[in-house]
Amino acid sequence: AALVGALIARPRSGRWLGATAKDRISGMEEVFKPHSLPLVVLGTFTMWFGWYGLNGVRVSGITNPYMDYEKGLLAAQVFMNSTIAAVTGGTFLFLFRKPIQGRWDVTGCCSGILAGLVSISAAAASVEVGVAFAIAFIGSIICLGASVAVKAAKIDDPMDVIAIFFACGWWGLFAETLFDWGKDFDNFHGANGFRCAAKLDGSCLTGMGAEVSGANWAMMFFILAWVGGLTALIFCFLAALNLAGGYQVGPTAGLQNQGYDEAWHDPVVGYDLEDVMPKTSL
Repeated sequence: AALVGALIARPRSGRWLGATAKDRISGMEEVFKPHSLPLVVLGTFTMWFGWYGLNGVRVSGITNPYMDYEKGLLAAQVFMNSTIAAVTGGTFLFLFRKPIQGRWDVTGCCSGILAGLVSISAAAASVEVGVAFAIAFIGSIICLGASVAVKAAKIDDPMDVIAIFFACGWWGLFAETLFDWGKDFDNFHGANGFRCAAKLDGSCLTGMGAEVSGANWAMMFFILAWVGGLTALIFCFLAALNLAGGYQVGPTAGLQNQGYDEAWHDPVVGYDLEDVMPKTSL
C-alpha cells in the first residue's frame, strides 16, 4: 500500500531536486527530516510494546487450547524472540547506516527495531532465540537495502514504510518456513508452537515444509495483488478528484511550506514551534 501510494502521490516538492543518486542514499536535507525525534522514538517504543500483544496473541487459549504451563512457556518464548529481534534489528541498522550517512542516525535505530519486529512476527512462536537473532539480523540488511533502493528510485517514503513492512514482511514469511522448529524440512510447527502439525492419530504430518512454503509464497502474491490493487484504485480516485480541484493528494509547494497540520488540523498549538525552530515539510 505504501509503495503504490507513494508512486501515485509523487514526491514532495523539491524532495529530489538536484540530488544525485549518492546524495539521495546518503541522507536528506534538513527541511525534509522529521521535526521531532523524541516523538519518533516515543512512537517506536509504543509500537514495540504493542507488538508483544500482536505476537503473543497466538498462544491464547482460543487459538491454541494447550495446558496452561505449556502456554506460559510458549508465551515466554514468543516474548523473548520478539525482544531479541527488536534489539538486534535496531542495533545493526543503527551501525549499518553510520558509514552511509557519516553520522549516527537515531531514526535508523528506530527503523531497525520495527524491521526486526516485522521480520520475526510470522516465526515468533516456532523458532529458537538464536534463530530469532539471525532472522532480525538479515531483516536489518534487507531493510537497509530496500531503503537504499527506494531512495535511488526517487520514491518518496518519509518513514521507510516500504522497506520495513513490505520488504521485511516478505522476508519474515519466507524465514518462518526456512527456520521452523520442525525436523529438517519435513515437519512443521508454525502457530502450534512446541507441537508439530499432526494427523488425527497424533503423529506429525510429513512433507509440510514445501507445502507451507508454497502456501506462504502464494499468500504473499495474493496480498500484494489485493492490497496493491485496492490502494491503486483509492489513490487513483483521489488523484482524479485532485485534478478536478477537489481532494488534495500530491503535495503542492504552498501547502507543503505551510504545513499540513497548520492547514488542515485544529488546534495546531502542539506544533507551534516557529519561535524555537524553523518549519519543516512534515
